[in-house]
Amino acid sequence: MQLALHAKTSPVALWIVSNGEITIGPVRTELLLRGIRHGRVPLDCQVRAAGSDEWRPLETLREVVALQGHSGATGEFQRAAADIAAARDEREVLLFLLQGAARATRATQGLVHRQRPPVEWPVTSYSYGGLEDSLGQVISYLDPAYLLAVSGQTLAGCPSDGLAERVVAERLGDEELAGIIMVPVTHGTELAAMLELGRPDRPFRLGDVDGLSRLATLAVARLEELG
Repeated sequence: MQLALHAKTSPVALWIVSNGEITIGPVRTELLLRGIRHGRVPLDCQVRAAGSDEWRPLETLREVVALQGHSGATGEFQRAAADIAAARDEREVLLFLLQGAARATRATQGLVHRQRPPVEWPVTSYSYGGLEDSLGQVISYLDPAYLLAVSGQTLAGCPSDGLAERVVAERLGDEELAGIIMVPVTHGTELAAMLELGRPDRPFRLGDVDGLSRLATLAVARLEELG
């Protein structure tokens, strides 16, 4: 008996592209990138996978991000890291952390909850994306995202994934977010702050988690330097 092994081949990605007036496609990723490089396809176009009805900005496509030289928003993460390193006080450290994290991950909403004596629980101290009304709120010691943060765990997913994800989405003002993430900012074994972000178009990727964790580590180091 002979056994024939067949290698699996990945289907070729095909895209429909529109500038609001003209729609073209389906086109292969390679042809799409070539059009961008030669200026024939503007980055403000919308794109959807062939066979899908979901449109999204062309510039959010992973291959397009890489083409622009950011490769997972590396450039924005580096910019945020530089801002944090140059921060002059605690306020700037956490503000630069929030703003830089949001830019690097394309998050539309974000909060930083600061924990420090004499307040026993984290207090919402910095906001991004029109969430100023949340400032001053105290996070409950029973909050599921807080319990994860205290144990040093990062939370990333969709609001429908579980209670902790849903609570973060509610805090960010939108239960319909496609992706949420919570990254603890820890000093040794002590929680210094919680960073929470949300975006409406897609979940956060592993690269986002890694990049945000590095920024959190840099923020702690700068806070220690500032005393």
